[in-house]
Amino acid sequence: MGISSFFKNLFGKAKEAASEVSEKAEAFADVAVAKAKDLAEDAGEMASKVKAEASEIGHKVAEKAKDVMEDIKEETSEFVEDAKEVGGKVMDKVKDVAHDVKEKVEDMMDGGDKAAENAAEKAAETVTNTAENIANDAADNIAEATEEKPE
Repeated sequence: MGISSFFKNLFGKAKEAASEVSEKAEAFADVAVAKAKDLAEDAGEMASKVKAEASEIGHKVAEKAKDVMEDIKEETSEFVEDAKEVGGKVMDKVKDVAHDVKEKVEDMMDGGDKAAENAAEKAAETVTNTAENIANDAADNIAEATEEKPE
C-alpha cells in the first residue's frame, strides 16, 4: 500500500497545483480583459476627439482658402480690366495712326495712282491687324500671369 498512497499523494498534489494555477490564470485573464476594455474605450474616445478636432480645423482651413481665393479674384480682375483698358487705348491709337498714314499717302498721290492707294490701305490694315494682335496677346498674357501667380 505504500506505493499506491505515494502515487495518490503525488497525483493529488499535481492536481491541486494545476487547479491553483488554473484559478490564478483565470483571474489574471479577467483582469487583462477588463483593462483591455478600458483601453479600448479610452482609445475610442480619443479617436472621436481627434476626428472632431480635425474636422473643425479642416473647416477653418477651407474657409480661409475661400477668403484668399476671393481676394485673389478681386485683385486679378482689377489687373485684367486695366490690361483691357490699356489694350483698347493702344488699339485706338494704332487705328488713328493707320488712318493718318492712309490719308497722308492719299494726299501725296493727289488722287492719282490707284495701286499706291491700295498699297496704303493694305499697309494701314496690316498695321491695324498687327496692333490688334499685340493688344490681344498682351491682355491675354496679363490675364494668364495674374491667374498663374496669385500672390
